Amino acid sequence: MDHTENLYKNIDKKRWIGLISSLLVMITISYSYTWSLMVNPMIEERGASLSSMALLYTILNIGYSFLMMVGGKISDKIGVRKMFIIAVVCYAIGFALCGLWTTFWGFTIGTLVFINIQNGFGYIAAFSCVGRLFPDKKGLCMALIGMGTTGGGMVISPVTQYFIDTIGFSGQFLAMGAILTVIGVIAVILCVPAPDGYVPAGYSFEDEEKKQEEGITLNQKFVQKDWKMMIKDPAFYLFALSTIFGSIGGMILMFQMSWVAQDIINVTAAQAAFLVSATTGVNALGKVFWGAVSDKVGRLNLLPIMLAIETLAFIVLAFLSEGAAIVFIVCSLIAVFCYAGQVAFGGPLTSDLFGSKNFGFNFSILLWAPTAATAISPWLAAAGKGTFFMFGICALSCILSITCALLLRKLRKDNLEVVYKIKN
Repeated sequence: MDHTENLYKNIDKKRWIGLISSLLVMITISYSYTWSLMVNPMIEERGASLSSMALLYTILNIGYSFLMMVGGKISDKIGVRKMFIIAVVCYAIGFALCGLWTTFWGFTIGTLVFINIQNGFGYIAAFSCVGRLFPDKKGLCMALIGMGTTGGGMVISPVTQYFIDTIGFSGQFLAMGAILTVIGVIAVILCVPAPDGYVPAGYSFEDEEKKQEEGITLNQKFVQKDWKMMIKDPAFYLFALSTIFGSIGGMILMFQMSWVAQDIINVTAAQAAFLVSATTGVNALGKVFWGAVSDKVGRLNLLPIMLAIETLAFIVLAFLSEGAAIVFIVCSLIAVFCYAGQVAFGGPLTSDLFGSKNFGFNFSILLWAPTAATAISPWLAAAGKGTFFMFGICALSCILSITCALLLRKLRKDNLEVVYKIKN
C-alpha cells in the first residue's frame, strides 16, 4: 500500500470531522447578522451617527467581497488550515479592539479590518475545504455548511443582545469574542485538509464503464483552470449570467418580502413577519434538497429544470388576482425554494466547471455574480410596485437564466471535474 493510498484512507475516516470544522467557521461568520443590534448603541454610547453607520456598513460589504478574493488566492496557495488560523487570530484581535477601544474608530478598525478579514477568509476557506473533502457530495456538503450562517445567526443574535443588556455594549464584544474565538480554535483543531486529486474510497475520476465501451472518459478533456484560464472560457460568462438572471426574483422575495406582501396581498406587518420567517426556512431546506439531488443527477442537468419551475411560479404571481393570498404564498415559497438551489449550486458548479485546485480564487470571482443580483433586485422591487411588472420581469429574467444554463450544459456537460462510483 503506497503513501497516497494510506493518506486517502486516513482522510476517508476523518472527512466528516472536516465538515464539522468548516460548519463551525461558518457559524462564527454569522456574527455579522447582528449588525442591526450595533447601530443604536454605537449612536448612543460612541458618538456615531446614522449616516456614518450606513456608510460603514456599505464599506464593510464592499471590503468583504474584495477580502474573499484575496482570501481565495491565498487559500489556494497556503491551504485551508492556515487560513482558519489567520481567521481566528484576526477575530480575536477584532473583538478585543471593539471591546477595549471604546470609540467609533475602535469599532471601525476592529470590524472593517480584522473581523471582516475573518469573514472573508473563513468563508472561502470553509467552502474550499469541503469541496476538496467531498468531491462525491459537493452539492449536499456545501449546502450544509452554507446553512451554518443561517443557523448561527438565529442563536448568536439573541445571545449578543443578552450580553448587551447584562454586561454592556463593550463587554458584549469581549464575551462574544471569547466564545467565537474558542469555536474558531476548535475548528482549527478539527480541520482535515485534503490534497489535490483526493477521491474517497469507491470513487474514481474516470468512468470505467464508459471507458471500456468507448475508450474514453468524461474527464479526459477536463483541465484544472486558474482565474486567467477561467475568464477565457465561455462557460464562465454563461454561468455568471445564469446566476445573475436566476437570482434577481428570488432575492426580491427573500429580502423584500415584508413590504411586497403587505403591498400585494394586504397582510399585516405581523403576518408579513411570519412570511419572512417562512421564506428563510424554505430557503434553507431548498439549499440542502437541491444540493443533495444535484450530486445524484448532475448540476448542469438539474439547473434548467429548477429554473423552469421558478419561472412558472413567477408567471402565476405576475397574473395574480387581487385577494389571492394563498396562491401568492405558495408560489412565493416555490420560487424561493428554487432560488435556494441557484445559491447552493454556486460553489459546487464552480468546482465542476473549473476544478478544485484553484477553487478558492475562482469561486471568489464568481461570487460577484450574486452580488450584482443583490444590487439590482431592490431597485427592481421598488420600481415594480405592481404585480404584473415586477413578477413579469422576474419571470423573463428566469427565462434568460434558463437559456444561459442550457447553453452551458451543451458546452460543458461532457467536460467536468466529477467523480464516478466504481462498479464492482
